[in-house]
Amino acid sequence: MLHYAAAQKWCEYQRIEKFWVSRKSSRDPARDDDLALLIANLETQRTNKRGRKKDVQVAYKRLFLAMVYETGLRIGHLLSVDWPNIDLEARRVRVRIGKSDEMASIEISPVIVVMLANLPVKIGRLFPWSINRGVYGWLKPLTDKLGIYCTPHMSRHKLATDADAANIPDKRAALFGVWQDPRSLHRYQHVRPDAIPGRSPGTLLKGTSNNSAAD
Repeated sequence: MLHYAAAQKWCEYQRIEKFWVSRKSSRDPARDDDLALLIANLETQRTNKRGRKKDVQVAYKRLFLAMVYETGLRIGHLLSVDWPNIDLEARRVRVRIGKSDEMASIEISPVIVVMLANLPVKIGRLFPWSINRGVYGWLKPLTDKLGIYCTPHMSRHKLATDADAANIPDKRAALFGVWQDPRSLHRYQHVRPDAIPGRSPGTLLKGTSNNSAAD
């Protein structure tokens, strides 16, 4: 806005420093074991004031956890998916990315295709929750019950980290999780570098023990 105002001679050009932001996120990537445990413990029944009844949302909960793991999408992006943008034959899901207002086409696996095909309703929005709170309403009690810490956004970190481990180039890896800038991908990658072959302090210490003894 200030750049535009200066170009229109409405004000003097001003250079404003960006706020400092860590290049690495403090969040850990999701663990496969934790996600598998969550999916395995989704109950088909739930308790309400009238007792136990079938949980009609359990298929959507399984699908959500599977899709957030596979695509690494943000919760809001995933919840915005609707059926007109799902192509089961082409194995593609189109998602609107709010920051750029663009539609991204994401490939989905045969596993996700089968889960989508088995859903009873295929009109309107894909998921029954419209905001993040709807997801955490059932996910948080489940993680507390199982004694694990796992959030949907951690799957985004997992995707970025796995892409790095698979030596996928940044530009291509950014397409998987719909990162607009490959540099943003680095914030989500949690990499512990291996030791450099042949580089060890032992090479510095060779023979020092004999010299020390002589002194």
